[in-house]
Amino acid sequence: LLTAIERELPELAVTGIAAGMHAVLELPPGVSGVEARAAASAFDVAVSELTRYRASSATPVPEALVVGYGNLSDALVDEAVARLARAIRSLG
Repeated sequence: LLTAIERELPELAVTGIAAGMHAVLELPPGVSGVEARAAASAFDVAVSELTRYRASSATPVPEALVVGYGNLSDALVDEAVARLARAIRSLG
């Protein structure tokens, strides 16, 4: 997953990978998690916006996506990340 993200979206920071099963992908300035999730869905990629996981609406979080990879076949990682990259770029 990290190799594919580095290749397709090298400008975006990835965190949380050490926790396993999910990674957090920070979004470019001006792109919201809600917009990015909807765009990803249009490219048949399921992700969640990080704001869904905050403790309260008063808790600030960066605009980012939670990318789950626990049930993603290794054979599909490259294609999924390429689609996600196209979705994010479509918003810029």
